[in-house]
Order: sequence, then structure tokens, then C-alpha cells
Amino acid sequence: MFKTVALNKLTKSPKNVRKVAPSKSAFVELKASIEDQGLLQNLVAEASTTDEDHFEVIAGGRRLEALQALCAEGKLPEDYGVACRISNDNQTAISLAENIVREAMSPADQFQAWSKLADEGETTPSIARRFGIEESLIRRRLKLGRLAPEILDGFREDKINLERLMALTLSDDHTQQLVIYERILEQPYSYHPHDIRKIITEDRLSTKTRVGAFVGVDAYEAAGGSVLRDLFEEETAYFEDPDLLTKLAEEKLVEHAAKLLTEGWKWTDVIQETSYGFCNDFDRIYPHPIGVPAETTEELAKLEEREEQLNDLDHEDWTEELEAEAEALQKRSQQLNEILESHMGFTDEEKAQSGCIVSIDYHGDLDITGGLILPKDQDIAPSVATNAESDGEAATSEEEPCFKLGKQLVVDLTAHRLQITKSYLVNDFDLTFDLAVFSMCLKIFRINYYAVSKPLALNLTMTEETSSRDDLEDTSANERRAATYKTFDLSWLNDDTAFETFCALPLKEKQRIFAYCIAQGLHGQLAFTKHADPVLEAIGVRLGIDLADDWRPTADNFWGRITKAQALSLSSEVLGAQWALSHSKDKKSVLSLKLEQIFSGETSAGLPAQVQEAARRWVPDFMAYTAVESTESDNDVMTSDLEMVTENMVEGDPVDEDIPSPTSAEEAPSEENASEGFLIDHIQIIHVSD
Repeated sequence: MFKTVALNKLTKSPKNVRKVAPSKSAFVELKASIEDQGLLQNLVAEASTTDEDHFEVIAGGRRLEALQALCAEGKLPEDYGVACRISNDNQTAISLAENIVREAMSPADQFQAWSKLADEGETTPSIARRFGIEESLIRRRLKLGRLAPEILDGFREDKINLERLMALTLSDDHTQQLVIYERILEQPYSYHPHDIRKIITEDRLSTKTRVGAFVGVDAYEAAGGSVLRDLFEEETAYFEDPDLLTKLAEEKLVEHAAKLLTEGWKWTDVIQETSYGFCNDFDRIYPHPIGVPAETTEELAKLEEREEQLNDLDHEDWTEELEAEAEALQKRSQQLNEILESHMGFTDEEKAQSGCIVSIDYHGDLDITGGLILPKDQDIAPSVATNAESDGEAATSEEEPCFKLGKQLVVDLTAHRLQITKSYLVNDFDLTFDLAVFSMCLKIFRINYYAVSKPLALNLTMTEETSSRDDLEDTSANERRAATYKTFDLSWLNDDTAFETFCALPLKEKQRIFAYCIAQGLHGQLAFTKHADPVLEAIGVRLGIDLADDWRPTADNFWGRITKAQALSLSSEVLGAQWALSHSKDKKSVLSLKLEQIFSGETSAGLPAQVQEAARRWVPDFMAYTAVESTESDNDVMTSDLEMVTENMVEGDPVDEDIPSPTSAEEAPSEENASEGFLIDHIQIIHVSD
């Protein structure tokens, strides 16, 4: 029996099987639909056992709540007539059937239905209001509904997934859509959403490119340019006119360059996107502190000295008082360094004899490289060498590491990383051969060294591996390298005919000896400075070195030698913020030992197996070897993992220039040639000449 019942005579029955409340968004949509279209489906109710004028709804509870909400908002009267089917059958079965025996509408059908509404004259705001959905979501569904019908049919048949469907909406051209769709069907595992977007936008520059970020969408559109927007990746848009974009970037750079000339620079030049080593053709004056208050430098020197003392303490010597002092020192040191940074610059005399190159950096910001001296002006700039070589602040400012560690800890970690890398490199002839010849090419073809009288001037110096903990002898890396050394029969070295004997050795044996010797000249570094040698990082990647196999962070070699705040921050990346929070009150010595046990795999600490394994294989970013990757969405921008590590790590003090370097004075590049020197000195080979 069907009956119209006043809304205020209806209540939800406790027999209704749906107990979980509907999502807020779904309820809003239902309410909007009922307000616009009325109740399209009747409710199922039974007479109340306590009040003969009332009925209890056993199926349609969500619709009843939506009607009651509209009534509360004054959009429906209290006695609004609600169509109900009155039933005395098994109420549980009825309620269950209504909630289960139904099938949701296909998304593809929804997309096309939305598009049909729009084609019939409905505006996006009116559709959104009618169905209680945000306008941005309506625009996305309309975009999907306007894809080629063949593609939507493929979506219905599970031939293409929703992510690829969303990527295809970047194009309004059905022909282009169908061409890409056919490729997807032919190679379903090859065309990912980013591949589809790249095909559609191949002639356009995105807002994520450096020039796009530099100009900005607003300035580009104000100049009459049109933008292709991705409704499903709203943070990215594409410039339809790359020539206009380039022109606007050039004008903006020229404007900045003209302003620099008024500030006293001798010359300026504009290069939109500089390449690596673009400063190599210039001598250079480095920015240096000018007019820094004496009290600032004095306080900073005292702070750094005290920080070094604290960082070199063993973990068991730390107290809560020392930890608090270290955190206070770090905060104050950062404040003083900001003051120091604000005074970095050039004198009027230096500006008058040098110039600037104005460009766009990786992040799309203005980049000004100043203090560059043209070759023709180098003879009249005697202050360059003293500035670049004697001013420690200027020479090291660009080499500032981005994670604040004690200087001795940096030396120790570098030694371990170097030893491990050598132990792999000694058995790789192909890589050592490439490395040696590459180094010689840098010396011969890129830098004019003085002529030598010897037929061959090739010096290879064994680099040192020194740790303040004396913990390098019994390592697996040292044992691996020693095992290789023991396989050599070097008795011929003591003979007068050593060279002839060596020449007669089998080629394979020569290659093994070559690899071992070249490996001993390798330089060490941590991958956390802005100018870490990319060649050294590439060597580790090519060797496939996983530092976790040979080095684990312990209380003695790592956790106890960084601040408690750093230990909690690093460990939380693996163990989670909740773990770090629950151990934030631990003494540093206790925390260090706990972390040693977890990250060595000695204890599970109640952590999930996946987290335990991640901790057992974890090493700090600046110890690991990471391959350089390109960002798919940034067509023209290459971002190395080292730069990402730099951005994600906290700012710290530069590594002290007194850290021992195995490079001899004769081999070390001058500061003014530092940009070439750091590439050349990845291995201690001088040069070959006729």
C-alpha cells in the first residue's frame, strides 16, 4: 500500500540496517538533488507501535534525513507530503534489499550525462547547485564527458583506466585523442599518464619550467598569451606561445641587467638558462662580508668553537643540559649567519672592474652571478687573486654543506664512504679506465698546464682514509680490498727488468692491477655540499654501491655525534613522527643506543616488519649514492638528486677548511679556478704531455 505521509510524522526506524553515516559530500549531493528535483524514489515505512499517527522508515533513511535537513533550513514545510510504501513484511530483509540490490551508475555514463546537460544549456554553476557538487568537479566531469565516444566506450570495457582518461582531456581534438588511444591499446604498459601529457604538450612549455616560473602566468596572459590548463593537475599549466614567453623572459632579464649597471658594475650580460661551468671563461671576485659588526664575527667564532667541542663529545658524555645548550647555540649561530649573509657583497672598486651575468635559476628565480672579470680585463685586476684565495669566507661560501655536522664527523664519514667505494672500484677495470682517461682529458684538453720535459708526467697519489675512531681496519670494505690485493703476485717489482716483466703479463692481470691502483687515488666526499663532485657520485652509482651493506649508523660513529634534534628528525623519516615524539624525552645517550639497535636490526622495537627493514637498510642521504634523474613534467629542467638533498636538509656551517685534503699543493686548483678544479680533482692524476 502506498500513502503520502507528512514529513513531521516520519522517524527513522531502528530496524534500518544501514548504521554507518553517509559521507558529508554524498549527503550534500542528495540534499541538493531532492531540493531541485523533488523526491524521486519513495520511502518504505511501517506504522509506529507507540504512536498511531506516526510511521517509522525502514528503507530510505538517508532520504528522510535530507528531507528533514531541508525542512530545518526552511526550504520545505513541516507537513511536506512524502510518498511512502507501507509494509508489514520482514523489515530487515526489505532494508537490506534496498541497500544491496542495486548497482551504481557507470562513471562513463555519468560523464556523458553531465555533458548532455551542458549541451542543453545548463551552466556549470547551475549544475553544481542542482546536484550539490563543487563547480571544479563539474568542470572535470564535463571535460571527461567530451572525450571521443570510442574512448569512453573503452573505459566502460576496462581497456583504459581513469588516470589515462584524465590525461587525454588535455587535448580537445578527438583525432589526436584517438591516435593516442590506439597507441595505448597496442602498448598498454608503455603509455603512462605523464607520457600522454608529454605527447599532447610537446610543443609547449609548462609553468614548472624555469622560464615559465620566472615569467608567470599572469604576466604572460596580460601580454596576450593563452594558457592550456590541466583540470586534473591544477598546479601545472602550459604556455601556448613559447616565443612570447621567451620574449617576456628576455625583457625581464634585460630590465634587471640595466638596473645592475646603475649600481656600478662595469658590464652585464643576459643568459636565460646557463649551462654547467659557464663561469669558466672568467676570473672571479667572490662576494665577501663587508662592514660586518666586529661583535658579530667575534660571537660567531666563539659559538662555532663551542659547537665543535660539543659535537666531538662521545654520546655517553651528553647530558640534558648540554643538549639544551647545543640547541640554543645552533639557533643563535643561525641568527648570526643570517646577519653575516646580509653583509655579503662587493666593494665599489670590485664592481668597477667586473660584471654580472643575469639568468634564471632552476627554481625560476632571478639568478645574478657577479664579480666576473673578462679575459681582456684580467691584467688590470690585481685584487682578484687575493680576494679569491685569501678571503676564506668568500672561497668557502659556495661550498657550504647543508646539514650541520661536526667537522671531525664529516672527515670520519667521508673516510668510510671512500674506503667502501675503493673496495668496489678495485675490481672494475672498465670504470677505472674510463675514469683515468677522462681525468687526463680534463687536464690536457681543458686547461693549459705548463710544459714538462719528461716523456710522461703522470702522478697518482694514494688518498688517505683516516677516522678519529680508528674503526677502518676491521671493516668489510677493507677486508674486501685486502682480499683483492692478496691475489696479486708483485715479486717482479723488485727486479731490474720490472717493466719488461710487467709488459709480459697477461692483459687480464694488467687490467686488474690498473683498476686496483687507480682506485687508490680516488677522492672522498659526502654528497651534501652544493658543489659535490658529480663524477664521484656517478662512480658510486655505476658501481651499484649500497652503503648499507658496509656501514651502519651506531651510537659511536653517528647517532651520538649529532644533536638530539637531528637524530629525532632523521629517524622520524623512517620510524615515523609518532615514534620520534614518544622518544623526544629520552636522554641523548639512551636515544643513540636505541637508534643503533633499531637501525642495525638488533631489535624490532615493536615496529612493523616493513619499517624494520627500511631502518636496517637506511643510510643518511649524504652517504648514499643516488642517480641523477630528470623531472618528467619539467621539459627543459634537469634536477639532480644532490640538489634535492640540498633543498631538503637544514642549513649548516661550512666544513672547516682545515679538514685534511690529500691533494698536494702543486695539484690543488686555485680558488679562482675552483669550478674547474672540483671536476678535475675527483682523482689525483696530473697530466700527460708530449
